[in-house]
Amino acid sequence: MAVADTLPVNLAEEAAEKVRWYAQRWQIEVLHKVLKSGCQIEQRQLETAQRLERVLAVDLVVAWRILALCKAARELPDDPISHWLPQAQWQALCCYVHRQNVPSPNVPTVKEAVRWIAQLGGFLARKNDGPPGTKHCGAVSNNSTP
Repeated sequence: MAVADTLPVNLAEEAAEKVRWYAQRWQIEVLHKVLKSGCQIEQRQLETAQRLERVLAVDLVVAWRILALCKAARELPDDPISHWLPQAQWQALCCYVHRQNVPSPNVPTVKEAVRWIAQLGGFLARKNDGPPGTKHCGAVSNNSTP
């Protein structure tokens, strides 16, 4: 693999560091995809750069959280969602999804919670659909629930 770069590299450790940086490029591409398709940042019709900067600051946090949750659902599926969302948020999600007024005392897993979030964004959760990704979780951030 050849990586073209303008950064100086004199030692093998420096080369390895640059390769690690490059390996993060895909995560950055996915973050931009969530910003564009989920948060729909390109659709913003703001009149000043200052307003765009403010909304972009919020949307970047939202996109990062979506990316982190989807990654956690793949890498740590049995982790409790309480490690990722505050209690009020995961309990509200449980109540909404199960149409209950009182949340279950059982903390769902990250995998379950991300699946529920994705279903709110249009993920069908059919038997052979595989795990949801950032596309459907990001759709929820734009309030484009079905």
